[in-house]
Amino acid sequence: MFMKHIKKVVLVAGLAVALAVFAGPRVMKAALAEDQGTAVEAKRSIVTELWTVEPSTLTKDLFFMGTLESEATSNLSSKITAAVLKTHAAEGQAVKQGDLLVTLDQEALAAKKSIMLAQRQTLSNQIAYLSGEVGSFYSDRPMNYKLASLKESLEFQKQEVESAQVLYEAGAISELALDQAALQIDTMTYQAQELEATMNSTYDQLRNEKQTALSRRNEIDAAIRELNLIIAEAEVRAPYDGIIRQLHVAAGDLAAPGKPLVTMDKRGVQKVVLQAGETDLIQLKTGMRAELTFSGSEAVQMGTVTFVSPSIHPVTRIGQVEISVEGMTLEVPMGASVQVRVVLEQEENQMMVPLDAVKQLKGQYVVYVSEDGTSVVERGVTIGKKQNEKYQIIDGLKPGEVIAVTNLDDLYDGAAVYNFSSATEGEAEVGLEVRP
Repeated sequence: MFMKHIKKVVLVAGLAVALAVFAGPRVMKAALAEDQGTAVEAKRSIVTELWTVEPSTLTKDLFFMGTLESEATSNLSSKITAAVLKTHAAEGQAVKQGDLLVTLDQEALAAKKSIMLAQRQTLSNQIAYLSGEVGSFYSDRPMNYKLASLKESLEFQKQEVESAQVLYEAGAISELALDQAALQIDTMTYQAQELEATMNSTYDQLRNEKQTALSRRNEIDAAIRELNLIIAEAEVRAPYDGIIRQLHVAAGDLAAPGKPLVTMDKRGVQKVVLQAGETDLIQLKTGMRAELTFSGSEAVQMGTVTFVSPSIHPVTRIGQVEISVEGMTLEVPMGASVQVRVVLEQEENQMMVPLDAVKQLKGQYVVYVSEDGTSVVERGVTIGKKQNEKYQIIDGLKPGEVIAVTNLDDLYDGAAVYNFSSATEGEAEVGLEVRP
């Protein structure tokens, strides 16, 4: 029984070997023939790449290189001449409004202020004394008593003259005695007038001295206020929130009016400045949108053209353009280079095809349209604008149509084509040689 089973196994194995020997070559030959047929078919067709037409946006734009600047850049300088005592900020540092940036030496200013304060105190004492003298001049002064006494004597003498006149008329005294009494009145009147004039002159002098002292004190007060302002200027502070672009001095340097100490940029308000040639400048208008790409970053910031120079330099033939930066999110230093793309106009739903997809034939522009993927028909088209290696097709194509985009010199109306872009791995294994 066991021997019979072995014989059956040997018989089956023998039949399998015989089948492989006689049928195997025929199967392999059939498979190879199928692959070779595909290759032959491809070789008889013109190899090209088919491309589907889709609507896109036609954009007219200009490209520039610009520089990032601040909308507000300040050169801070001193209003006094003094040595720099200390700097309190570093280049690139962010500062707040009112932060101390540079301190100047205030020693000489402080000494000058001390002298002025001493002078003011002396004048204040003098003014107080003169005010008392003027206020009590006619009420409490020896001259006043002397004048009052003289006036009383004058009144008494007048009464004496009247009595002498009666006696003279009665013949009791001589005319000489009467004249002497009258002369005494004239003398005393003159003395009273002279004393009163002296007193008035002294009063006016005291009052003028007081006014002069007041004026001088006012001048010193004004000088002290000005000096206080100057002393305040000895501390240079940030006028707004910003970034220190450059420090022009160090401790020990001499600061002077008009000499920059610090250059700083206002934070959060930035612009891009660029120079445009005459041809481009006349196409730019305020309000146009711009795409800004900064060095070292692929992120795009949006901006708006805010200034276009109304004049062109007569020699260089260029003009300045400024673009405001909106919502800056990147940490970019002032002075960084910026690639600028300004969009002049946009047209939606335009048929745009590669330049290589259009052939000029007998004065006409043509494309090759494929409806089945295996052949093409020649069709005339009307082209429009050229942009970014593409033509605008005004007439002759519709969205969704398929056209050939390579080897157009070999194509003709009705030509069979082989779409290179759809080649499969199986075709590559056959060893198909595809030449674009």
